[in-house]
Amino acid sequence: MTNNYFEQDYSREQEIEMAFDKAEAANDEQRMEMARNDYETFKIQQQNRGQAYLKVYELYKSMKERGNDCIDFDSRYSIRTEQIPALLETLKAFRIARFTYSDNVTDAIDKALQLQKLGCRMEGLTEINSCYKNTFTRKYEKKGAIVFSL
Repeated sequence: MTNNYFEQDYSREQEIEMAFDKAEAANDEQRMEMARNDYETFKIQQQNRGQAYLKVYELYKSMKERGNDCIDFDSRYSIRTEQIPALLETLKAFRIARFTYSDNVTDAIDKALQLQKLGCRMEGLTEINSCYKNTFTRKYEKKGAIVFSL
């Protein structure tokens, strides 16, 4: 789906969080501070890759946390029509070949049509985990999405 930077960064972030949690459980202030410093270094390394990388990484991280197969553009990452060409170039630059679009704004169909006009191919519909968790089950709620490929 992507180059390995996203998976490497996601794994590194998880390692840092686990190291902090373990240090916190042991009430080890020194290891907690080491984890904080590692996290700051990690964030600086990400920032050095640029704003486009940071945006796509957040989408990748959300995908992993929600258990989806593709990054998803939903209501939290609402796409303005004029942003679509730059967005597609960014996805191509990071070798992202497939994504889902599940935003339910009133012009969602128009945006899907523009994606298609700009070279994306609609593969069909799928069900994904939305960004919302059920209060009682604590599981992600299901949501419909359009699958696109570049």
